[in-house]
Amino acid sequence: MGLIVSLLVRCVVFGIAIAFITRQSSGVTVRPRSSLPAVALVFTLLNAGLYSLLSFVINLGTLFILFLVVPFIANAIVLWITDKVMKSFKVEGLGSLAFASFIVTLAHFLLRFVLHI
Repeated sequence: MGLIVSLLVRCVVFGIAIAFITRQSSGVTVRPRSSLPAVALVFTLLNAGLYSLLSFVINLGTLFILFLVVPFIANAIVLWITDKVMKSFKVEGLGSLAFASFIVTLAHFLLRFVLHI
């Protein structure tokens, strides 16, 4: 799959995941709602650029003991960075961040295993 198509598929999947998260958690908001595609795009680009690096560093720092938890932690960090970069995207509280990271990690696994991205 080409890079552009891969990024577009990721953007759609992560956009759906973020929309689901905002409906299920009052601690995660996108305002105005019309900025959801922009939030999904920024998250996708940050995820594509930082996820592998963060995963490697966290795995190395924990001597690969936490390898099953690393995707969750890496996605939480990327969500937190997206919150700081995008004024329209807010994650309030550690519980909301954990829930959002869990859902995004499920979406990430879906992309990796089903679509081989």
